[in-house]
This record gives sequence, structure tokens and C-alpha cells, in this order.
Amino acid sequence: MSVFQNLKKAKGLGSGHNGTGHFIMQRTGAVILIPLVLYFFVAVVRLAAAPDYQAVRLWFASPLNMGLSCAFVLLGFFQSALGLQVVIEDYVHREGAKYLAIIAVKAVAFVGALVGCAAILKLGL
Repeated sequence: MSVFQNLKKAKGLGSGHNGTGHFIMQRTGAVILIPLVLYFFVAVVRLAAAPDYQAVRLWFASPLNMGLSCAFVLLGFFQSALGLQVVIEDYVHREGAKYLAIIAVKAVAFVGALVGCAAILKLGL
């Protein structure tokens, strides 16, 4: 072990050992989001041409459409929270502000995903 490695450990500047899991979650979520974004784009185009509100409700009544729409909303909010967490960790240097910002981002993402899925369920049921 070199002197610099010992110094990094002593100052707490070494690896936090959680970057790999975060990286894998981001990449896996992004790969899963690709077909969901394509599905959502096709759905929006189809629903924009819907004649009335009942047609939209009928479309969301399908378990497949409801499930894929909820998956899109959940994974979209999850991915955005992961990305914002990385930005906060990189650019916010005060520890207290960093942790408060990460908690706020996760709370907003959770509430947004909850409201989005509740709206989809209300439309479909």
C-alpha cells in the first residue's frame, strides 16, 4: 500500500464501494426504458387521435396498456432520481446540503411516480 492510499483512507477520500451498483442500475434501467419509450410514443400518437375520453379509458382498461404505462412512469421517475443523485453528488460539496437534496429528489420522484400510477389506475379502472 502506498503512502497516498493510506492518506486517502485516513481522510475518508477513498472509494465508497457503491458506484458499481449505481452504474449497473442506471444502465439496466436505460436499456429497459428504450422499448417503454417507444411504446409510450406510439401510445401517445394513438391516443391523440382518439375520438373521445371513453376511447382513452377503454385503451387504459387493457391490463397490458395499464401495466406498461405504469412501468414507464415508475422507471422514468426512478431513472431521473438516479441521474439527479449523480449530479448532486458531483456538484454539491456541502455534506448537509447534499444529503438534503438527495432526499428531496427521491421524495419528489416517489410522489411523482405514485401520482402518475394512481392517475393511470384511475383511468383504467
